[in-house]
Amino acid sequence: MNARMMVLVIGLMAVSGCSHLIQEQAPNDSTTRVLNEMKSAPRIVASTPAKTDNRDSRLAASQTENASNWLMRWRLSRSSALT
Repeated sequence: MNARMMVLVIGLMAVSGCSHLIQEQAPNDSTTRVLNEMKSAPRIVASTPAKTDNRDSRLAASQTENASNWLMRWRLSRSSALT
């Protein structure tokens, strides 16, 4: 049992020691690249003017109108039910 354990431990050490040979190093993935990007001056990207889209405002106005119409109909139904 003790010998099996030693073989297992030595095997794990060998595999973990050689794992750097199996892994491929990504060409753009290094700590120096990250540090260089952090030190570099920020790049200003030319921005295009944003297109205005009124669909959201029209939808909000429509929902507000529908809610107020529903409230008026509900009040009229309540007042006619009381009389």
